[in-house]
Amino acid sequence: MLKIIKDKWNKNESLLRTALAEGSKFNCYQYMDMVKLAFSFIFNDGTLGNYEGALDLDGLTEIDDGDYQGTLLYLIPFKTYQPAEYEYLMTYVGYGYPDEHHQTL
Repeated sequence: MLKIIKDKWNKNESLLRTALAEGSKFNCYQYMDMVKLAFSFIFNDGTLGNYEGALDLDGLTEIDDGDYQGTLLYLIPFKTYQPAEYEYLMTYVGYGYPDEHHQTL
């Protein structure tokens, strides 16, 4: 995990927990909604300004190669005119299989 993400998680985790506790649609969220929600509270917390260093959550791309089990990959560009290959954050969600089969590289 990137140090900046870890630091922001430690700082803003309570904001996300509060938003989830207050949300009446929590059970209706898709994985993409949860990723956007998490990064809007954790990373895009306003401390980096409107554009400098912020993630473009509207530009989030989901790659889904699974069916009943699999992995969803999320590519999130930083807010720039045309993001270069190093100006993306990538995260993933694994679903539909027991924890003992999930390995992190």
